[in-house]
Amino acid sequence: GEWQQDVRGRLLKLLHLDDLVADREKIALNPKEIRSEDKGEYVLKEIEVNSTRGRRIQIRATVPTNASGLLPAVDRRFAMRFSLL
Repeated sequence: GEWQQDVRGRLLKLLHLDDLVADREKIALNPKEIRSEDKGEYVLKEIEVNSTRGRRIQIRATVPTNASGLLPAVDRRFAMRFSLL
């Protein structure tokens, strides 16, 4: 109902996510590599990307040095929250 839309709108505004809902276009990540360190079997990369049009977040990724093509990824925060790691 109408009250649900009102509550959703208020919640999104409190979470500072209202801009994502208002503008449903794809957001370009525009990655910027901050640091890269060769660890032998993998490279540790610190990358900054757009999470919304006005916000950027930092990501740490470990990339195997001897792999090619698409590789699986795990969000560590998600995995820890559900005790997968």
